[in-house]
Amino acid sequence: MQVILGSGGAIARPLAKALSTYTDSVRLCSRSIHEIPSSNTTTTYEHLKTDLLDRTSTFRAIEGAEVAYLTAGLTYSTKVWKRDWPILIENVLSACAKTKCKLVFFDNVYAYDPTGYGDLHEDVPLNPPSQKGAIRKDIRERLLTAHDAGEVEVTIAVAADFYGPNIENSMLAETILKNLKKGSGAQWLINADVPHSFTFTPDAGTHLALLGNQVQAFGEVWHIPTAKNPWTAREWVQHVAAELKTKPKLTVLPKWAYRLIGLFSNDMRELYDVHQQLEVPYVFNSSKFEQAFGVSPTKYEDGLKIVLQ
Repeated sequence: MQVILGSGGAIARPLAKALSTYTDSVRLCSRSIHEIPSSNTTTTYEHLKTDLLDRTSTFRAIEGAEVAYLTAGLTYSTKVWKRDWPILIENVLSACAKTKCKLVFFDNVYAYDPTGYGDLHEDVPLNPPSQKGAIRKDIRERLLTAHDAGEVEVTIAVAADFYGPNIENSMLAETILKNLKKGSGAQWLINADVPHSFTFTPDAGTHLALLGNQVQAFGEVWHIPTAKNPWTAREWVQHVAAELKTKPKLTVLPKWAYRLIGLFSNDMRELYDVHQQLEVPYVFNSSKFEQAFGVSPTKYEDGLKIVLQ
């Protein structure tokens, strides 16, 4: 049996389906009830209401599992992250250590040094420019320390910003896809003329499942396969508009305006914490994963057609 901790999110949904290749039982754990995926295999799915900030609830979720995938998210708030991530991580590590369950952690790029954004590979130094990045750095170091100490077998999977079918709350969906679909102009922040990588969510699910079931994957950091030669935001607008047969209208919010709006909008203020990713080329390198496991990511042209179906 394998378990998804935080099973209601954008990455967890394709992961749940992908796990049918590797196990006959999947436990889906989240705070609220959600749709259980249908399967053409003999894999069975169960949902367990779980609070990962509660130690007992976390142990109950992981009990009996061979592999746990931590894909849970917290409210996008620096204050919440500082308060809750350490508790959540310690609860999960304690439960995995007690039950001898392996752990796959789904991470983002926030902890990396911005000088590495142009070629984001696994060896870019951890030198976060933001408060949220500092929290993610602490998490990664705690997990790898636990692995090195023999407490829990851990592997860390890292993705770029993401996009995919039925994904409503990604940056790409919010700023470009939704607006062009309803006939409005697309929007972007700071710089629309630098390449920006996006990981396709079905790829993320498939490759997270693969990592969790490869002995050699543990103890390392892996970048989830993500298409090469990423488009700029302006190119995304042009491609989406061409598919929708509409005009490629785009408004770019400059950095000063972005920061000004943040004085009055908590959501914009929280996003501004990681604004460095929008200023320069953000090119995700997943060649280590692709070469190790002989897989390839979905091309942007193909992914976009699936998203717009």
